[in-house]
Amino acid sequence: MTLSTHNQSFEPESEKAMVYFERANYYAELSKSDSQYYHQAILDYQAAIRLEPHNVDFIYARGITRMAHNKLNEAMEDFDLTIELNPDFHLAYHQLGVILNQLGMRDCNMELGKAAIQYFQKAADLGNGIAANIIGKPL
Repeated sequence: MTLSTHNQSFEPESEKAMVYFERANYYAELSKSDSQYYHQAILDYQAAIRLEPHNVDFIYARGITRMAHNKLNEAMEDFDLTIELNPDFHLAYHQLGVILNQLGMRDCNMELGKAAIQYFQKAADLGNGIAANIIGKPL
């Protein structure tokens, strides 16, 4: 066993998770211009989440990446889980509003539009200024 291998075996789980998360963010950024990196980004997010399953930042970031690649159902699942783990995570409410608004406009579905407004309202109530602007609510 080499010294570097020995040290890695004692690396705390949170440090390992952060390495996966940072690499996932790197691949997610690359995937914006070359979709071949999307799969690797998701794999690294999943590895980070396996090590820290309650880390809402990891789950939320995976949702953003999925959303950027039009994987809207999977993104919604990530945002729902983020909210389940942290009900005050206003960014997740905002992103759910964005997705539902997009789907409502695409499908001419007023119910989805109404649901989007509810998510924007919750995000605004939690201090999200962009959501507040969308629904015309002063903060």
